[in-house]
Amino acid sequence: MSIEYYPLIFDLGSRFTRSGFVGDSQPAMTLPIAKPSIVKSSSNCSNDESTLINTPPYLDVSNKSLTEDLSYKLLLSLKDHPVFGKLCQIYQNDLQEARWIDFQTELRQDNNHLFQNLKLLINEKLLVQPKKIKLILIDNSQAVLINYILSKFLLFELKVKSIIFLPESIMTMVGANIRDGLNIDISWKKCTINYIYDLRILHEFNHESFQKFNGNTLHYKIIEKLIELNDGTLNKELLSKENLFDIVELFIGNAVYVKDIDDDNLDERKFEIIPGIHIPSRIRHEVIEAVFFSKGHDLQAGEGHLPSIIKECINRVPLDIRLQLIKNTVFSGGLSKIPGFKTRFLEELRALDIPAKGKITLGSWTGCSMYCSTSLLRQSQKIVKNHEITRDVMNDLEIKDKGINLTAFPNDWNSLYS
Repeated sequence: MSIEYYPLIFDLGSRFTRSGFVGDSQPAMTLPIAKPSIVKSSSNCSNDESTLINTPPYLDVSNKSLTEDLSYKLLLSLKDHPVFGKLCQIYQNDLQEARWIDFQTELRQDNNHLFQNLKLLINEKLLVQPKKIKLILIDNSQAVLINYILSKFLLFELKVKSIIFLPESIMTMVGANIRDGLNIDISWKKCTINYIYDLRILHEFNHESFQKFNGNTLHYKIIEKLIELNDGTLNKELLSKENLFDIVELFIGNAVYVKDIDDDNLDERKFEIIPGIHIPSRIRHEVIEAVFFSKGHDLQAGEGHLPSIIKECINRVPLDIRLQLIKNTVFSGGLSKIPGFKTRFLEELRALDIPAKGKITLGSWTGCSMYCSTSLLRQSQKIVKNHEITRDVMNDLEIKDKGINLTAFPNDWNSLYS
């Protein structure tokens, strides 16, 4: 990359936008998603009353096996339920406050808040002229159409010079200084398994997106558990607070932990979740135990034994590379930072005769910064140009009277050195 331009890295997550300059060890800015002007209902029902309720994804009321009438009746029963009715009300309030973003719907809206966030970030936070930015976007496995819409805004509205997409899972491996491995990413919206061999993603074996083993499920399962306590003081002083979302997230980040695989001790203590308000201390480990490590696969309830599911996925990988991958098991995503989570996960895999060994990573953002400041500079300009998206490239994708040729969109850099 020419020194007359500023190489920037953007990581657009479901809840936070991380950005900074190539060569830095950490992002310069980490900003939460801003509040949107419009929030659409997650329900697919055509009945007007059904739009009054939104449900956490793990409740699965939008299951396509249900008829429209059954789905509508289920929504109404949830609305009147003493626990789920309150849970759905809290969930709907969080949707309206845009505590996270859904790329599949957000980027299709005019004047969406993600674009407003990016304008603010570049023009007022990073203080860089867009025309001098060569942007590296960490690709979180979004659809090609999503990346196309995002690129069109960045190139034609913000006027950045060019864009390169680099896959998150490979950048995570670069951050761990390994070329082969199994990446288990547990983020706010999904759990994704990626198989990386020689710094290439083995797409034919990838098993992506377990939608219920994620931060969203854990967050609202904890709220569900608090509602079930049916404590008047708790309902008044905690569950009705406007900042309940932040309180629960702080609780997850600072207090939730995972027990050892053979720890059956009962915890009868109390835990002060906010000043003056106490909850049973067992909630600190019970909910995450139920969501990720409960025996059996209760996917309808948003719970199950994730290590067993991952074992089934690993057994689909050819034997000659399977051991090479699992001996470099790398966890990423916010939930992987919970104390005891990685240790317990590896113990569970070993109990299933999967000899997994964990590796520590500096993360996808730092891995991307390391790669762009070293290996990318040594790539031939021809290879870089083939993956660089500019306004000219975008214009060439448009076919008169026929739409857009997305198959020619440079979206998959699956080898970092060829």
